[in-house]
Amino acid sequence: TGAYPLSAFTSLFQGAVTNRNAFPETLVSTVPYVFLGLGVALGFRAGLFNIGAEGQFYIGALSGVFIAYSIHGLPAVIEIPLAMVAGMAGGFAWASIAGFLKARFGAHEVITTIMLNYVAFLVANYLVDTPGLMLARDVSTPRTPDVDVNAVLPIIVAGSRLHFGLILALVAVPLVWFLIERTIIGFQLRAVGFNQGAARAAGMSVGRTMVLAMGLSGALAGAAGIVQVLGVSRHMTDTVAAGYGFDAIAIALLARSNPWGVLPAALLFGALHNG
Repeated sequence: TGAYPLSAFTSLFQGAVTNRNAFPETLVSTVPYVFLGLGVALGFRAGLFNIGAEGQFYIGALSGVFIAYSIHGLPAVIEIPLAMVAGMAGGFAWASIAGFLKARFGAHEVITTIMLNYVAFLVANYLVDTPGLMLARDVSTPRTPDVDVNAVLPIIVAGSRLHFGLILALVAVPLVWFLIERTIIGFQLRAVGFNQGAARAAGMSVGRTMVLAMGLSGALAGAAGIVQVLGVSRHMTDTVAAGYGFDAIAIALLARSNPWGVLPAALLFGALHNG
């Protein structure tokens, strides 16, 4: 029986990285993990434990896919950014609810984000399953209409599903690092996360910073949702997230909330997911 664990790990490795089809699929799985891990890590740096990335993923996907299937005939350089902005705005707004409740009433974000997850799942079910709302016509499984062809993220490796979302994820890592480490907003996020009393004494608005931190965390989760739709599924069902948001908590913890650390941690979970 001692050989069984070794065989299992060997199969996992082979399934994740050892052939020309496996590794691109691992990278496909890595893309949403990068965005989600960055979002949760950003919240951690502000002292906020965002358990709601899964729900923010759903809302971001819903917001972005609505734009992506509603707009037709515009160039890809316009349609894709519009869908991305809509997805990030949806995630930002959804996460900001928990930030506002924390800042105004002291409601713990772990509780409120968990509750908002269930609300997001039910909102997605209702919109996707209801005729006249976001349900596509003449489909056997409830889903939204397919996004416009110009809103689809282009494939970057021929013969695979690896899409341009990988480039966007790689760009997001240094951008989030720069935001946290080299901007006034980032300094305020870190100050509030380190010591709220000292931040308040220094003249910072702790409540506003909490709302902003949760919103930015949710925007990254929303970006993960719409990138997954535009790059992989091309439409949305009520099961599009499939646990990505909860895995992101482990990724952020493994990365110790460092944006640069999120990348290898996300790749590890992408390999586990695909392998």
